[in-house]
Amino acid sequence: MPVPYRKDLVPLARKLRKNPTEPEKKLWFACLRQLKQLKGVKVYRQRPMLHYIVDFELRNAKLVVEIDGDSHYLKEASRVKDAERDAALAKYGYKVVRFTNEQVMKETERVCELIHRLVAERVNG
Repeated sequence: MPVPYRKDLVPLARKLRKNPTEPEKKLWFACLRQLKQLKGVKVYRQRPMLHYIVDFELRNAKLVVEIDGDSHYLKEASRVKDAERDAALAKYGYKVVRFTNEQVMKETERVCELIHRLVAERVNG
């Protein structure tokens, strides 16, 4: 069953897709855009899901990759909202994996290895 979304989020998602953050660009070019060729997994950037816009949806693996700035870790309200989002997506079978901007920028290879391992586990069972 596909995850429903609010159509009014599509213009904002397009805007975010056209103006990615540096960590989003780095992760996209370092490993995410090759997943379809390597593992047959379609990756969507800035994808509306439910009433959220996720950074990356890896559809076949039912995996969401989020790249979080400092505010996600410094503010209690942000952590609560992130947990609510993760739980809502889990109801549709999605696993959410989160990385900090710093992890993506400084530990790119390690982040990519983890994503590839999660994709392999979720696609191959």
